[in-house]
Amino acid sequence: MEPISWLVRLLAPIAAGVYIPREALPEALIPAGSLLPQTYAVDAVRRVLLGGASLDGVAGNLAALAIQAAVLIPVGVVLLKYSLAGEEERRSILDRLSPATI
Repeated sequence: MEPISWLVRLLAPIAAGVYIPREALPEALIPAGSLLPQTYAVDAVRRVLLGGASLDGVAGNLAALAIQAAVLIPVGVVLLKYSLAGEEERRSILDRLSPATI
């Protein structure tokens, strides 16, 4: 596994407050956690399961998740199309090479 992927996979749940509450995190990680969808999902689940919150009690979290989904899903689709187009171009270049030149 790449070191950067490893670091992101390690820090994302920590910054999102999955393992420990976000209030216990260092000040530098709290803003990073606010960018992660997991933060709002974990907070909503904790409020419902531990605090007995209703749908109104987690409406802010659900709104944040909906906004992030509205932005991140189209970005993901565009990046996937870009990646697939780049791979198609690389494949066509390899197809044009003759076996003698490889």
